[in-house]
Amino acid sequence: MRTLVSAEPDLVLDVGAHHGQFVLDARAAGCNAAAVSFEPGSEAYALLSGRARSLPSWSAVRAAVGKNPGIASLNVAGNAGASSSLLPMLALHEAAAPDATYIGTEPVEVVRLDDWLHHNRPLARRLAVKI
Repeated sequence: MRTLVSAEPDLVLDVGAHHGQFVLDARAAGCNAAAVSFEPGSEAYALLSGRARSLPSWSAVRAAVGKNPGIASLNVAGNAGASSSLLPMLALHEAAAPDATYIGTEPVEVVRLDDWLHHNRPLARRLAVKI
C-alpha cells in the first residue's frame, strides 16, 4: 500500500474487487483517490455496492473486465466467491483450496477497461489499476 499511497493517484480502478477489501485497505493506508471497483459476481457485488455507497468518491460496477466485451459465464467458487473467475480452475488450485471448487455459473457482462474509461471519462492525471 505504501507504493500506492506514494504514487498519489487521482483514481484507483479495482478490478475483481470482491467485497472491496483493496479500496478499504487503501483508504486506511491514506490513499484518498476516487475509486471504481469492478466485480462481476452477484453476491459479492451486493456487498461491494453497499460499501461503495457508504464512502465518498467510490463507485461499483457490476462487470468483469476482459479483452472481449459481451456476456460471459462466471465460474462461481464455493469459498464465498473469492476464487470466482471467467477462467477454468487449475487442478493445482483446486487441490490446494478444495473449498474454492466451482459450484455453479452465472452470466456476467464483460467490459474492456479502455472502453469503460473512454465512455466514462474520469478526470484523473494519475491512474492506478489493481488487477
